[in-house]
Amino acid sequence: MEPDNVVLEMCDDRYKNELYEIMASPTYSSTLQDVHQILDTGNFDKLLDYPNIAVDQGNFELLIGLDQCSYRMACKSIFGDRSIMITEKRYHAKLQMLKMYQEA
Repeated sequence: MEPDNVVLEMCDDRYKNELYEIMASPTYSSTLQDVHQILDTGNFDKLLDYPNIAVDQGNFELLIGLDQCSYRMACKSIFGDRSIMITEKRYHAKLQMLKMYQEA
């Protein structure tokens, strides 16, 4: 069973500031492929010795989540916040922006 959507606790700004450059790296795909092979074997301690990633930087889980939906499964990544109020504000702001583009 595969999910249709995966919600990641991240806003667009955080993606641009912290993850975009990592994901744009020419070695990103091969590195994540290696990471998934390590995860599939269940030998998680091996990740701590893997030279191309920093598991302790805080972005590792987000990268794995984005990678799963972007390249390995047919699901969609949705950026969200812990506060539903902030998520709703961002959602409505994006709807307004879309409306402005459609009117232009």
